[in-house]
Amino acid sequence: MFPHNADFADLTVLPPALDALVDAAAALAATAVDYVADPDLRAAAAAEFEASGGPFRGES
Repeated sequence: MFPHNADFADLTVLPPALDALVDAAAALAATAVDYVADPDLRAAAAAEFEASGGPFRGES
């Protein structure tokens, strides 16, 4: 079951929705640049990932 309907889909193509999409993409890109440029950030992310138990594989 999908949480969205046709009315929701129609709203996703309005300028405010497209602006939000561009803002989100810019934030993701900026985060990627920070990650690539900062070895301390990469090390901290790797340590947190390992401490969390690694990748989530779902229930068996």
